[in-house]
Amino acid sequence: MSAAPVLVKTRKFSLEVSQGSLKGEKFHFTKPIVQIGRGPENDIVLDKDVKVSRIHAEIRQQNGQVFIYNVSQKNTVIVNGQKITQLAIEGDCKILIGDSEFLFSVEPAPKPQLTGFPAQRPGQVPISQTAPVAPIAVVPSTSSIPTPYQQVSHHPQAYVHQPPPPPPPQAHQHAGYAQPAANPSRGMNPRLRFYLIVGVVLAIAAWLLSPSGKKKKPIDDIRSQVEIEEDLAKSEKAIAEINKQSEKRQEGSIQFMTAQQHYVKGFRDYSQGQYGRAMQSFQASLAFYPQHDLAKRYYSLAKKKNDELIKFNMSQGTKYRSKNNYRLCASSFRSVLVLNHDPNDPLYKEAKQYMEECERLGQGKY
Repeated sequence: MSAAPVLVKTRKFSLEVSQGSLKGEKFHFTKPIVQIGRGPENDIVLDKDVKVSRIHAEIRQQNGQVFIYNVSQKNTVIVNGQKITQLAIEGDCKILIGDSEFLFSVEPAPKPQLTGFPAQRPGQVPISQTAPVAPIAVVPSTSSIPTPYQQVSHHPQAYVHQPPPPPPPQAHQHAGYAQPAANPSRGMNPRLRFYLIVGVVLAIAAWLLSPSGKKKKPIDDIRSQVEIEEDLAKSEKAIAEINKQSEKRQEGSIQFMTAQQHYVKGFRDYSQGQYGRAMQSFQASLAFYPQHDLAKRYYSLAKKKNDELIKFNMSQGTKYRSKNNYRLCASSFRSVLVLNHDPNDPLYKEAKQYMEECERLGQGKY
């Protein structure tokens, strides 16, 4: 029997976050592969760290050793102050990924053991040190009557057991007994027999797993309205979650920061009643970052306030025009032109026409 090494199991290791967004948390693993990154599919998720790639680093176990790999194309992994791409780690060390620092520790590696030899009892002489045993010669018997014990040498205690020869086949035939059938598997090689049994088992399993061996389930293609609505609700929820995570990743981008500056400017104009200018700032914010919810909301509010002022000034201008107060009439319609910047709007054209009319009538009056 040959000696074979025992299979090495995966070692238990831990990662304690000493710096970063997950500071204070501790993770324990016995898996052969552990992933660290910003994506939700990782074992340790650093979604608030903009310096971390989607899949940033991997810790793998191979043949009882622990390795760390940098799988990011643009970001770094630093172990004990040294930038690495692949490193075997043993014992305690510090791992820096983005702004997060991990304290790594691993249990000691088990000592390899050999199997295949029986345990040696105390005081027993090893097999390799025992003296070779001389073979015993068997002397054939000269007697015609077989005996169970045949003398080998002249020593009175040296005997070799010999079974008696089988009876001749004619004895059973004359007695009326049928000759037993020979078992073909009795003389077969044990290894060949094992492979034959395994082959039969695999053939049965393959038949059971094949489409012809399985019982086909009836397919129901008709779904109820409730099931369709539930599937749509699940799909909408998944899309909302994806959009939410995408927005979190974009909040640290340059586009978001620029959009935020335009939003602050627009909100200041909105607070001072400058709704037209506020609308322009909110539009610029949405041009840089279309998912800016506050810019969308205040743009709608500013537009509503601006439309209300346009209607009010149109109403005032019409009232002053009917009373022949041409100076206030022209001022009201001029305010409409300032609030409405679309020359193709019919309301803009009407206000411009009445403003020019009130200005000419006012010049003639005064």
